[in-house]
Amino acid sequence: MTAAAEEEKRRLAALARGHVRIAGRCGVNAAAKIGCLVAGMAAGADSIDDMDVLRHGAIPDLFEGVRAPSTLGSFLRSFTWGNVRQLEKVHRELLAGLAGRAPLLPGAGQLAFIDMDSMQRRVYGHAKQGAAFGHTKIQGKTVLVRGLNALAAVVSTPQGAPVVAATRLRGGSANTGRGAASLLAEAIGTARAAGCTGIIVARMDSGYYSAAVCRAARRAGAFFSVTARLDAAVKAAIAAIPEQAWTAIRYPRAIWDDQLAAWVSDAEIAEISYTGCPAGLRVTQGSRSLGGYARALAMALSSTVTCVPVPCSGRQLNALGQRLADGTSSDADHALFAQVADAYQAVLDHVERRLRELGFEATTRVKTTGTLLDKLRRDPTLKLRSIHDLAGARIVIDGTLDDQDAAKARVIDAFASCPRPPVEKDRR
Repeated sequence: MTAAAEEEKRRLAALARGHVRIAGRCGVNAAAKIGCLVAGMAAGADSIDDMDVLRHGAIPDLFEGVRAPSTLGSFLRSFTWGNVRQLEKVHRELLAGLAGRAPLLPGAGQLAFIDMDSMQRRVYGHAKQGAAFGHTKIQGKTVLVRGLNALAAVVSTPQGAPVVAATRLRGGSANTGRGAASLLAEAIGTARAAGCTGIIVARMDSGYYSAAVCRAARRAGAFFSVTARLDAAVKAAIAAIPEQAWTAIRYPRAIWDDQLAAWVSDAEIAEISYTGCPAGLRVTQGSRSLGGYARALAMALSSTVTCVPVPCSGRQLNALGQRLADGTSSDADHALFAQVADAYQAVLDHVERRLRELGFEATTRVKTTGTLLDKLRRDPTLKLRSIHDLAGARIVIDGTLDDQDAAKARVIDAFASCPRPPVEKDRR
């Protein structure tokens, strides 16, 4: 552990020396001072005075060249906007290097999430640069607080905890969406550099519901899920949803609703097209069986494709198939295959709903364990990952070849926005 920490410390210093250039006498030895600031924050410091923790106990034995808090404060005050951007580059490269040497984001090759939000932090002093009054929530109440506004984006995976991908400090009176598009683009680039080569979904609240933010996600090759503001147009679109389009769902954990003064665990969900978002809206509202609960949450989605991560990598999937075929599988292997089948079934359920919206009656199925084992044992070279008909949906067209071609074109168009576009194979 000490060797790894020493290596990261040297890498941080090398990146700082290579990228950070601060004019003036306070900018000398930037690499050492940046290392001190990082070490102090890791030790719990949240102010310049707290940086004195670096001179306590055995910490000086771990870090050479520890600077006094006053020196570090003068160093930070000498930063310009350009120097901040230089330090952000150091952060991006350090994170990418760390992700390449440690399992920082497991499963990033399949699915990753980027969550972006802002917060208002109170500051003191009349001459504090950028300090202004802005809205924040304290104990559930919206209040005005004089401070600075921080915008941050974190990247995570279903199996991994979030790590900071990008940050930006703004004036206290900054609008929520100010600079959000450029920060999101940077966060997606950082995530890609950190090994997120699969699907990336950016998730944001209604403060970032804008064309600029959605375009930034699309240009960077990511999907987005952002809460839509309930303006008159969105409310009218929700009101036009037919009764039969709502699908009842149940949340795994109940939530407390202040308006109803009750625990709520049921809801209804529907998807509709909306001109404000080409991919449409997904609308969730409380179950009507709970006192006519009428509030709705509209989510603007960049794709109507359901992103369901398979609970193992491609290599692990192949190894699982080998153990199943050899007869050396354990109960844990069968449980893992059941999870894989559930993931495929979740996607098939979505496909079936989309086909039904097109007017087709579809049948779906996931291969049973017995059928799969027979197939693997017949061909010892076959890999579980390469079996293309592990799950499938079927529709029957009773008509001419032209009717079949027209139906095929509609299906391909309906799934054209998938992460992997449909591939046509004509076997007639």
